[in-house]
Amino acid sequence: MGLFGIGNKKTYYNVLKCFKIVDLDEASKINIHEIVLHSLGLTFTVNLSYPSSYEINFGEKQWRSKTGFDKAISKMKGEDIFDFTALFSESKSSIHYDNNILNVVSSSVPNKSMVSVEIAVPKLSIVYNQLMSFFSSLYNIFQYDYGYVVELSEDYDFGTERKIKKKLFGQEITIEEIDKIWRFHSVGINYGFLKDIYLINIFNKTQISQPIINKCFKEKIGKLEQINDDVSLWLLTNKELNQVQDFFKESKYLIANKDSSRYFLDSDESKRFHAMMKLG
Repeated sequence: MGLFGIGNKKTYYNVLKCFKIVDLDEASKINIHEIVLHSLGLTFTVNLSYPSSYEINFGEKQWRSKTGFDKAISKMKGEDIFDFTALFSESKSSIHYDNNILNVVSSSVPNKSMVSVEIAVPKLSIVYNQLMSFFSSLYNIFQYDYGYVVELSEDYDFGTERKIKKKLFGQEITIEEIDKIWRFHSVGINYGFLKDIYLINIFNKTQISQPIINKCFKEKIGKLEQINDDVSLWLLTNKELNQVQDFFKESKYLIANKDSSRYFLDSDESKRFHAMMKLG
């Protein structure tokens, strides 16, 4: 049985996202080869196939077969890879890795940056045990600080989590202010802050001890399961999600929620986080 219920005629996807805060030295040591291998393993398990196209560093290098990609990436240094995307021709399943501090000129390198791993798979193809196993084993090679799973239909952009705008000659995906707020304040995830609240959340210790989340636990809202000693999975029902969102409505703890981001931006922490992540 799938992790979520049956949807309508649209195809729905589970989009798994994990984030890690790094400095330049930490970013250069991330094992991108193992992350890619692990992500390909998950997508093969649920799709019974590998992606049909692969590209590195925004299309600088491209491949149409896994064999060619495997051979090429094995010869590349991890610190030379700041972007990786793999796509499936028969669906919107995808893998995306972003380590953008490695693509910043030396004079502008920020003190801290965010590395992200994003995997989209068909909604009913992954079960809870697979999800737990993936997050547990990914942590062994990536040590992410925060994550979540969001359910999106095929007419959504998985990166921004917004509906794709249809244009006369194609489609449009735009970067909005809320995306920039998240990108340049995301270090807050190591200080108890969250991007937003989702049905499936992965928290580190600072987030679990944050006052509003702590209140939710005391009121026995949601189901908390430990992935390992450092991160835990928090599952919510739709009813619980609405309840938790009300708790956060006028709080500073959500970095990229459109309804409450102004409370975050007014906080002293937001200014400190931006100073840590702004380009030099």
